[in-house]
Amino acid sequence: MLTTYQSKGYRTTTMEELENVPITARGSRTDRWQGVQHAALVRSMTQGFENMGMAPKETRLSLQATGAGLVGAFIFDTPEELRIEGAPDMDLSCGFVHSNDSRRALHGAVGANVAVCGNGMCTGEFVWSRKHTNRLEIDEWVRMGIERFTDSLVYNREQIAALAETYIHSNQANTTLVQLGRQKVLSWKRIGQVDEMWRNPPHEEFREQTAFNFYQAFNEVVKEAPMQQQFTKLRQGFKVVRDFCLN
Repeated sequence: MLTTYQSKGYRTTTMEELENVPITARGSRTDRWQGVQHAALVRSMTQGFENMGMAPKETRLSLQATGAGLVGAFIFDTPEELRIEGAPDMDLSCGFVHSNDSRRALHGAVGANVAVCGNGMCTGEFVWSRKHTNRLEIDEWVRMGIERFTDSLVYNREQIAALAETYIHSNQANTTLVQLGRQKVLSWKRIGQVDEMWRNPPHEEFREQTAFNFYQAFNEVVKEAPMQQQFTKLRQGFKVVRDFCLN
């Protein structure tokens, strides 16, 4: 889903480095605020997946230069029953965005990682969305999110399969491009780049005129957005493509 693309202000990191990143000082924040240390969060999420019998095969992490922001993705092997005919090989993924300086809530969402191009697909509703407060029990929050993640897998498979099976004509593509702009998912300049990517895809696998491949064109352009915006834009874009290409 969310592939941790490198963009301005973020770089690839490791658990070893995260262990040494402190929680931002409370400063003027109220007593209700509770920071969450990055490594503690990743450990809790990894353990939660393992407890559900879903040990990640890969974890991708990117850290903001200030140390405050963290973006990550857990990648899983996709069970045979969830594989999609007509779509490139994809692995299940669960992405998250975290900040330990109170700038944003903890967010996580279900999606897929497309092997052929490294695109991240945010295909589902947020399975995690929680402000940092002193009543935040991180292990319990993670457990509930993972349960929602596993519950959503079949639904999301159906959504992606529908896009892969649906051929769209130029009018549908144009309407969807306009909606991406009107809903302010991307700037009009970026919309033009999506159109160019759709008409001249960089990968042979994406040349069929399907709704799935239209979304891949959108994904290619989202890579250029700032790291902290990619998560939300992928989710918003998937909804627009689904609503205007499948109806």
